[in-house]
This record gives sequence, C-alpha cells and structure tokens, in this order.
Amino acid sequence: MSDTMVTSEAKAVPPVVSSVQDIPLERIHESSSNPRRVFDEAQLRELASNIQLHGVLQAILVRPSPNCARGTYELVAGARRFRASKLAGKNTIPATVRNLTDAEAQELRLIENLQRSNIHELDEGIGYRSLIDLRPDFYTVETIAAQVAKSPSYVKGRISLTELILAAQTAFYNGRLTVAHALEIARLQPRDQEKALLECFPGHRSTGSILKDRKAEALTVRQLREWIEREIHLDLRNAPFDTEDPNLLPATGACSTCPKRTGNNPLLFPEIKNKSLCMDPTCHQTKVQAFVQLRVGPLMKKDKARPDFGEPFLAGSH
Repeated sequence: MSDTMVTSEAKAVPPVVSSVQDIPLERIHESSSNPRRVFDEAQLRELASNIQLHGVLQAILVRPSPNCARGTYELVAGARRFRASKLAGKNTIPATVRNLTDAEAQELRLIENLQRSNIHELDEGIGYRSLIDLRPDFYTVETIAAQVAKSPSYVKGRISLTELILAAQTAFYNGRLTVAHALEIARLQPRDQEKALLECFPGHRSTGSILKDRKAEALTVRQLREWIEREIHLDLRNAPFDTEDPNLLPATGACSTCPKRTGNNPLLFPEIKNKSLCMDPTCHQTKVQAFVQLRVGPLMKKDKARPDFGEPFLAGSH
C-alpha cells in the first residue's frame, strides 16, 4: 500500500495541539468505527516483544473523547501499537493529541489503516468504501486509485469485496477462500454467492458446515470460474426480449443500462471480453417470464372473447 495517500486539503488535518505525551492505556479506548477487523495475533505478539525491548517508537494518534469522561481519549491511529502495548504489559503509551471532528478522525483512521501493508483485502475494501461514503465530493474510485498508486479496477475490485455475503466474508477471513476466490464470488448476486460458495466446497450441504470444517479446501479458482461461466453468465444477445426496453420490468429498467451487464461495469469485469453478459440469472428469468406474459396474455384474452357454441349440433335436437 502506498504511503502517499493524503487528504484533499491541508486544513483537513488540524495542527497538533500538544506534543507527544505518555498517556495511561486505561484512559484510551478504541473507536467502534475502525475499519480494520482482523489483527494477526502472531504479529501482535511479535510487536509486543519489540515494544518490551525498545518501547513504542512511533506515537499513536488520539483525540479527546467526545462523549466520555474528561481526561479520556479515543484512539484515531495506531491500533496495533495500542494492543501490542497492552500485551507487553505497558501502563502508558506515547501519544499525540489532536482536536478532531468525527469526520476528520474517521478520515485519518481510514487513511492510516489503508497505508498498512498487512491489511486484509476485505478491510482494505471497507476502507475505500468508507472514504467514498464519508466524502463523495472528493473520494471516487479514480481519485483513490491515484492516491494509492493502484489501478481503478484494483480499487473497484477491493470495494466489491464488501458485497460478499456474511458466510463468504467469514470463510475469507478464516483463510478458506483466497482473494481470487473472493473477488469472483463478490461479483455475483447474494443468492448466487451462496451457490458459488457451496460449489467451492464439494460435499458440504450448507455454508455453516463449510465454516465448521477447518480442513475444508476450496476448488481451484479456475474451476470456480468455469462454474460461473456455465451456471451464471447469460448472453443478452440471445435474449428473447428487447434488452433496450426499460418498461418490461420497470423495477430493474433496461438491460442496456444495468450495472449487472458486464459492459456497463468495466472496472468490475475488466477481463471479460463479452460486454453483453448478464450477471443476474434470476432477473433475466423474470424478464423472460414477463415477455412471455406480454405475448401470451393477448392471445388468451382473444380465446376467451370467442363465442362458445357449446356442444355440436345434433339432428332432431330442436
């Protein structure tokens, strides 16, 4: 991760209002909005050992707690150093105190985490998405990509990981899925993600059993891709309905403008050459049914409108 990521304006980061000072660990609390969810315990223990020998070499960043008792602080940056100091049995930690608004603290917290080389890919995606949600007027896929020295498709892919269903997220965090598996699954609709996850682990009938099986090994990414191409991809060029028609299924609009069409989302599907693939088979099937109803409905009405002459005329019946 590049360390060149900065906020858009100098005033976004208020100046330091106090020099580095030692603050009791018990007076500092972590923020619930920290995008980093995973901390490698082995790495934390290693850092704790270094802190026991050399102390904390880089001060953490805190701000006065906005809603807590006077003299307490909220951690803005430095969660690993903070946790490792506790493991090392330290009572205090060097910290820089700044007066920050909620938005400023969150922006700095996100940027600090995204600059770490060992951040989990899903946490990275959460960070990118949070920045966009925080300041959509400045942060876009393109501006973030420029700041972290990555391609827009890389950033878009990481953001897509936040769309993973909970079971897939857990399997990813637990190491049962690689980032390549996760990226393939994340591009699917939730109902298809569960199918794909089960497909990755033959012999398991539920996502729960996958998560419980510590020895579960996923199929290769190539096998997963082949399943997705076979079971999920639908070529809109073969659709029986008009893909330009926004009124066939008003809730979803026209296929030609739908983000689930590969050609309309090139950053998410950069390697797929066919730009007319539909990635939502359920929606596709619903449109087919709506199209059939439009064709069959008038015919059924016409049949009902025909006069019913009853049983065949029998001689002498009159």
